[in-house]
Amino acid sequence: MRNRHLLLVALSLLLTIHGLAVSRLIPSSLFLIASCCWLWVGVAALIDRLEAARTMATTMIVMLLAIAVIVKTTSFVEGNMMAFYLLAMFPSLTAWICVYIYIRHLQGARDADGVAIHSWFAVKELEQLYRAQDSRSVGRQFAEGIAGDLSQDNNVPTTWVASGSQTKLKAAS
Repeated sequence: MRNRHLLLVALSLLLTIHGLAVSRLIPSSLFLIASCCWLWVGVAALIDRLEAARTMATTMIVMLLAIAVIVKTTSFVEGNMMAFYLLAMFPSLTAWICVYIYIRHLQGARDADGVAIHSWFAVKELEQLYRAQDSRSVGRQFAEGIAGDLSQDNNVPTTWVASGSQTKLKAAS
């Protein structure tokens, strides 16, 4: 597990504690449920299940938005408590959005330092090997072509000159 997962675990643990503290101050089970959801995100990050953590973050964002709209538009909550609820919900909503973005970042970073990048390097190595082999074959063909032209001048077979098995020529004295 990478250190970035541990950062997400630590962040969710701190937000769990914050959710428990807010649930004691405001008489509502919403923040107690949110603290359990933060704990879920932390455990999911600890066991490397980022998809489950992202799903929980998405669920909480939608749920907090819906509850904020309901609290603001209806009279379920008294005037003073409505301000406390909204003041507690919007930072919580912001935290969930930030965690969602961070989880998406971690999932995208997995491609950069996980299996995908290793396979990318393997493909690039194979391409480089093929280019080197092609370069050698082109060089060999070029050398055989030049050797063929030279051998025609000396009346020597082309394959004999290209393979390098020709004896050294003695200089005329």
